[in-house]
Amino acid sequence: MTRVLHTLFVGPIGRLPYWMLYPIADGLATLLWWSGYRKKVVLANLHRAFPEKSATERTAIARQFFTHLAEVIVESLKHFKADRAELAERFHHVNPEVLAPFANQAPGVLRWLLENEPEAAGELADEWAELEAGREIVAGLDESG
Repeated sequence: MTRVLHTLFVGPIGRLPYWMLYPIADGLATLLWWSGYRKKVVLANLHRAFPEKSATERTAIARQFFTHLAEVIVESLKHFKADRAELAERFHHVNPEVLAPFANQAPGVLRWLLENEPEAAGELADEWAELEAGREIVAGLDESG
């Protein structure tokens, strides 16, 4: 099954240029919206979070969420096929020297963050591709430093 999914989705999407991904993401967002995928949950959560906003405003925010979700899905599929040079070109790290001491140590940066800075770990958990590209940058710092 994994091979079939990879052949049908990851491979073809991974070969597309980035400018072609976003129309695909827009179509996926529309499909997710009209399929009802978690729409009630999203709208209920937005109602709890923003009771002062109108239903129309909350619906607009929900649609933006589904667009963002679709973009993350499509970009993630693209990054499965991206080489290290492409990832390093797309992701830019601020202060990579902060992560350098943890780059080659078990249990790794995310485990340390989960134990010590859970808010920061949540933000980083969605950026696995960025962290992988960061290993190359940190390795370069170790070699030049």
